[in-house]
Amino acid sequence: FKSSERVKIFYSGKELEDDKTLAQQNVRPNSVLHLVRTKIHLWPRAQRLPGDNKPLRPPGAFKKKSELSVKVGHVFLM
Repeated sequence: FKSSERVKIFYSGKELEDDKTLAQQNVRPNSVLHLVRTKIHLWPRAQRLPGDNKPLRPPGAFKKKSELSVKVGHVFLM
């Protein structure tokens, strides 16, 4: 991703706030944080790696933006 691109950071299923430190949000040392791109680039069809017959994603997966959402501070994949 590009350094100018907006991202969201999640810890334990909740989005971290920009104006608070990690300690203020109870993020412990050596925790796993999830970096999520805020712009989703949809592929019109399953694409394959050169010389490989295996699709990068299942056909028909995530064709609509409505299939991805963030609600109530938790990440849901629908």
